[in-house]
Amino acid sequence: MFPSWLLKNNTRLEQIFLSENSFDGALQLQDHPNPDMTTIDISDNNMHGEIPKNICLIFSNMLTLKMAKNGLTGCIPSCLGNISSLGVLDLSNNQLSTVELEQFTTLTFLKLSNNNLGGQLPASVVNSSKLNYLYLSDNNFRGQIADFPSPIRTMWPVLDLSNNQFSGTLPRWFVNSTQLFTLDLSKNHFDGPIPEEFCKLDELKYFDLSENNLFGSIPSCFNPPHITHVHLSRNRLSGPLTCGFYNSSSLVTLDLRDNSFTSSISNRFGNISSLSVLLLRGNHFDGEFPIQLCLLEQLSILDVSQNQLSGPLPSCLGNLTFRESSEKASVDFGFYFGSKSLAKAYNEFSEIRALLASSYIHITTEAVVEFTTKAWGGDWFYYADGEIVKTICFR
Repeated sequence: MFPSWLLKNNTRLEQIFLSENSFDGALQLQDHPNPDMTTIDISDNNMHGEIPKNICLIFSNMLTLKMAKNGLTGCIPSCLGNISSLGVLDLSNNQLSTVELEQFTTLTFLKLSNNNLGGQLPASVVNSSKLNYLYLSDNNFRGQIADFPSPIRTMWPVLDLSNNQFSGTLPRWFVNSTQLFTLDLSKNHFDGPIPEEFCKLDELKYFDLSENNLFGSIPSCFNPPHITHVHLSRNRLSGPLTCGFYNSSSLVTLDLRDNSFTSSISNRFGNISSLSVLLLRGNHFDGEFPIQLCLLEQLSILDVSQNQLSGPLPSCLGNLTFRESSEKASVDFGFYFGSKSLAKAYNEFSEIRALLASSYIHITTEAVVEFTTKAWGGDWFYYADGEIVKTICFR
């Protein structure tokens, strides 16, 4: 059972870390307030039941609250949004069903992914002056969000609204963000073209619009200089590839499967020396297989099946090893939330240096590629956490 006595008996406790264990039962809190508590992390356990409604009264000065990967149910107490000091709230991977998102605009980091939450996305969340990291993926949020007013701020490192029920055209209110690193709007019902305003996202590293109803061509001006992973599969995109990916020095994954792209496969793909995964399956590419693809020494997965290619395969393909890539299969960011009391203690006692890591939020956007080959009976291969299958498909 969860050791509630730790909280009840240690009245001056400032931080508690019990993540990645097998603690069971409901979270029970003491009756008296503990204004010294700044950090609670009980993620990745077997906790169940509801979040105590008096948690805000007991811990009124919290900086970080992490209870992800448990079995918590019910509502997310809206009073958490009234704790002015709270910067990090991670309740992802639970079974929570109710939230009033407009109450959480004072946070900096909000992760509610993989729950049973729903409703509309309030414009106040987008216009928050503090909220920089927003994860709402794998829920049932719905509605059109394209017409929200543009936020005043320019910093928005992570925006993940994937696997929900959003509809309408793609939103553009984040295009003035000078620090948008990860944009994931995949697995929704967005339609229309990719706006040319997306060309302003110069700091973008991870870009995923897959599994929507988008049509038209990729804007030719879209060429973020640091782009690493691009996922546009399972849409209705068309036309020749005129985008600027060919000049990228950082692109690792390019997934354009199951669209309606036409023309020949450009020999300029050979210029992308960092490319490890190239998926062009299920389009209308024609012409011969470009010999320049043999220049991609980092290539691990190549799929050009279900197109209209003709002519011989270049013999130089035999020189490619398709080895496991040492390139990172994720976009990794770090974000620090310092504790004033902890920082002061660090100045006095060098031995607590290790505790400073507790204020570090490890932010990773994982790149996953589904890949199937007919010869293996439809097996699924995954490209994630640096493990990449070594295969090629010309079916």
